[in-house]
Amino acid sequence: MRLSTNILLFLFFLITISSCTKSKSVDEFSTNQSLWKSKNILNYSYTMRLVCFCIPSYIGPNTVRVVNGKIVSVNGKPYDESVTGKLFPITEYFDFLTKKLAQKPFRSNISYNPKYGYPEIVYFDFSEGVADDEIRYAITSFIVN
Repeated sequence: MRLSTNILLFLFFLITISSCTKSKSVDEFSTNQSLWKSKNILNYSYTMRLVCFCIPSYIGPNTVRVVNGKIVSVNGKPYDESVTGKLFPITEYFDFLTKKLAQKPFRSNISYNPKYGYPEIVYFDFSEGVADDEIRYAITSFIVN
């Protein structure tokens, strides 16, 4: 009887820990999204790099310039999604991540910029048993213009 009680307590502990982790992740996302919105930054540039099995021009580095919340150029040229793949202003990047997280990837990790709140490093592995589906996004060289 004592052994089964200990097992039940241990299982309860594991369930509690796992739900805290998910909640922390959601809270961290919301907190950083709110931080980004509170800054009200509309003009900025950043560099996007991907680590994936993608077209080389998608991998980058791609320097993105945003004016009034819209992408105006990538690598000094007008933005052309067919050349660089889909890129986003930071606000839309949060929306993109929300959609990807809703797909319930096997593994994900997001780290945020402590000053501005934007996602700096994002990693997704969508299927445990599938090779080459992992993708990593890295925003670097962020500058407010």
